[in-house]
Amino acid sequence: MGPVGLFKKMKNEAGIPSPELMRRGMLASGWIVDLEKTDLWVGHGIQPDRELRAPVARDPDGCPKSLWNASCVCKITVGILRADQDPYQATCRQQVPRKLLGELRPGHTWVAVRVNPNDPQEVAIDFQAAPPTAT
Repeated sequence: MGPVGLFKKMKNEAGIPSPELMRRGMLASGWIVDLEKTDLWVGHGIQPDRELRAPVARDPDGCPKSLWNASCVCKITVGILRADQDPYQATCRQQVPRKLLGELRPGHTWVAVRVNPNDPQEVAIDFQAAPPTAT
């Protein structure tokens, strides 16, 4: 694997969607089928512990309290509705802002999804967009 492939793999593991997918992907409606939190949290405001051996305090979601504005990398399965295709499911690995974790409830939450028109299994949730009306 070359440097470009390694960088792409690292971004995927960190839950960072492709900028090209977010910019040019087809907007579709989706619903959360399953959401599995990983142990990877990313964020800003890391505060060093006073003692290196002190246990890390965590909130009820498992996020280290030393991170504010944190996101949890999650494995998310979404059901997708597109006008040009029967409903289907796809899975992505993506950062979910801490403040949204409790709102993404499997079977109940609709989201905007970006879909690669050439590879319908390549998807990402667009937290900046409202889900389009499914037709």
